[in-house]
Amino acid sequence: MNDRKDYFSKSVEKGMRILALFDQSRPRLTLGEASREIGLNLTSTYRYVNTFLELGYLTRDKQKKLLRLGPKAFVLGYRFLGGFDLPQIIKPLIDDIHNRYNISIDVALFHDDSLTVVYRKEAKDTLSFRLSVTTKAFHSTALGKAVLAYLPHDVRDRIIKQLPLEKRTKNTLTGRSALLHDLDTIRERGYSLNNEEYMLGLISIGAPILNSENGTVLGSISFDSNTINHSIRAFEREFACLIKDVCKKGSDLISSA
Repeated sequence: MNDRKDYFSKSVEKGMRILALFDQSRPRLTLGEASREIGLNLTSTYRYVNTFLELGYLTRDKQKKLLRLGPKAFVLGYRFLGGFDLPQIIKPLIDDIHNRYNISIDVALFHDDSLTVVYRKEAKDTLSFRLSVTTKAFHSTALGKAVLAYLPHDVRDRIIKQLPLEKRTKNTLTGRSALLHDLDTIRERGYSLNNEEYMLGLISIGAPILNSENGTVLGSISFDSNTINHSIRAFEREFACLIKDVCKKGSDLISSA
């Protein structure tokens, strides 16, 4: 029987790489930028782009010649979300913890050097915040630091090198050495902490979702609260064991899906 690679379409792969260039941080691109990003010459890139333009998956500003996702891409993405069963797989586990402890919980998957929040359960009468559905806030969130700590060092270092390490609050770790030290601590104890590093008043504890078979990082889960209801140390004492247990169960559920 032939290997699956014998049936691999490089053309489809290149086309999908072009669509994958667009996200919240980069909603518009020129043809030249797209060409450089995927490593194709302008003629080949134009052929793919023009096909997507004709099909409605991309649109182009005629004056500035900037490309952006078109209505067909939005519809396709919406349909994908509707057909994506992972949130339903992990929903009972997250909802149970949320109902028992009245805490906000985020579940994110790691892909292409980004985190995508796939399920969120918000607690009543607590500090509300909106982390972007897709984010690269690795250094200032419990979700992000839990992922970074468990990545292979070469991947971790590459991501950190690309991060602007934005100082969101006075507690944000913006020095590379301080961040690496924090990640080593996270790896040793099995969970991450966000002590008002993303937003003042917000505290979080997180742990990684790992592939049960090979240990690769799939994403992370975080519990979120505020400094009115908990101090960071009280939050840590109450939820450190639970977040690790929930992530272990989540890892098993997602790995077997």
